[in-house]
Amino acid sequence: MTASDPANGHDIHGTPTQMTVDFNDSMLLPTLQAADLTINGVPATGVRVVDGNTAHFDLPPLAPGVHNAVIAAGAILDTQGTPLDDFNITFETNLTPPVINYSSIQAGDVLTPGDLTYVARFSEDIDVNQIDPTDALLAGTLLGVDYNATTFNYNPANRE
Repeated sequence: MTASDPANGHDIHGTPTQMTVDFNDSMLLPTLQAADLTINGVPATGVRVVDGNTAHFDLPPLAPGVHNAVIAAGAILDTQGTPLDDFNITFETNLTPPVINYSSIQAGDVLTPGDLTYVARFSEDIDVNQIDPTDALLAGTLLGVDYNATTFNYNPANRE
């Protein structure tokens, strides 16, 4: 196998219902079965061929936590009848969204007019591809004016 989605070591916010697996060779389609993929020992519930070396597996219901996805060596053959290598990855599902556990602005703070740099530290990593400046809004309660962010930066090293 050359790749999968979810990928090895990936932390997923939510619960995936499918796994895509890219094989390193063309599959002999009659040898591909949903049960070839197991998650924590439970077989996938369905499989669809995307192309000659890619398959979508329908996953069994997953609880939050760490999951092991396995395809045993030789469970699937390539078009020459050669067994494909094993596939063994781990991914985690997480239904708890990140929370802000540090804020450079506290409730009741009165800020001076002008540019402001706001710092928030999150309880866990966030996917920077899922957020942008439109996701941040500073609500001005005194004047009833809301302020939109103009830039956004995220440092994964300290989750800020």
